[in-house]
Amino acid sequence: MFKYGNIKFFIIKICFGLLFLTTSVFLFLSLISYSSVDPTYGNSVDSEKIFNLGGMLGANISGIFYAFFSLGSFLVPFFLLISGTKLILGINNRFLILKFILIFASILTLAICLSMIGTKNILGDFLTNFLQKYFILLNNDILYWCIFGSFLVISFLLACISF
Repeated sequence: MFKYGNIKFFIIKICFGLLFLTTSVFLFLSLISYSSVDPTYGNSVDSEKIFNLGGMLGANISGIFYAFFSLGSFLVPFFLLISGTKLILGINNRFLILKFILIFASILTLAICLSMIGTKNILGDFLTNFLQKYFILLNNDILYWCIFGSFLVISFLLACISF
């Protein structure tokens, strides 16, 4: 279980684990305290008061994550939390870069699903419009829900594989 290797790898794994854990907590707190009245990228407000728990940085990060990924953005701090805990405890965490790619693919497919049911996000809207334009299959209601279900299943499977 506790496989760190030599002291150099021990220090590197502990440092990256702590970095992942603190990033996860900061990102999660920023996302749950997101407010549409906070100044974010593309949203300027007159108020000096920032309601986000992460301050100005947290407001900007959560605004960008919500704009691009909507609710799928909550997968990122969850993934960072699990990976950071595994690194600190010395649990074998192989294929970390592949897992990052899989969690991003899961967020993409979840963004498409959320866009199909009406939740606005830039990435999901773009990909859904791309699918509708080049694959005219989404005009049929039954086929639409089949594609929605398959994207939801793919998103779930990719998320499970990445953890």
